[in-house]
Amino acid sequence: VRAILKSETLLKTVSLYLLYFLYTYFASAIISLLPMINSQVVMAVLDILFILVAIFCYKGELKQDLKELKTKYKTGQIIKIVLLGVVTMIILNAFTALLAQVFNSNVLMDDNTASIQVLANQSMIYTIFKMMIFGVVAEEILFRESLNKVLTNNILFVFASTIIYTGMHFVFVGAPTSIFQVLPYIFLAILLGTIYVKNDRNIVLVMLIKFTYNLIPLIGLFINK
Repeated sequence: VRAILKSETLLKTVSLYLLYFLYTYFASAIISLLPMINSQVVMAVLDILFILVAIFCYKGELKQDLKELKTKYKTGQIIKIVLLGVVTMIILNAFTALLAQVFNSNVLMDDNTASIQVLANQSMIYTIFKMMIFGVVAEEILFRESLNKVLTNNILFVFASTIIYTGMHFVFVGAPTSIFQVLPYIFLAILLGTIYVKNDRNIVLVMLIKFTYNLIPLIGLFINK
């Protein structure tokens, strides 16, 4: 029975990753073949469908984590963990920027920030959706929750989720040209993965951290408008 459950869990994880690749390439194909269709609309529709599938696949785990967050944590504890995670990430990004200056790198910001600015110039509504909903819900289910029962060893989990999260962000944009483009993704993945395993693998808590962290550049976009 245990072997069957592990096989089903692995199959669900692999299927979700396969779906992610397929729908992304499918969207690119539609946009290329039908240039008259708004690309943001195509991507938004497919992104929403992927989120719904991801939530459906892990609805039991999400409900359980939300319940545990309400019963095991006080509001003050949640706020403390979220703020500590966000501040740590800001410090790590500042450290990366400092290293880039020391080594005279031409990379002034990570690709994620640059892509956000480009996307915002095309559609602010889709940018908000991509950052605050897709980037929080879909990505955290895909890169962490789906690996939860597949990789039970904490160290192996953090390592694997970091490699997958970092690698997947460059699959569709090409290989990075500098280590300083990669470091922010590595730092974020290690930090969120560590917080995840240290807090009984509660994905809802990690989503709150990711939501708050993504809110900062979004506010910056509105200020610079």
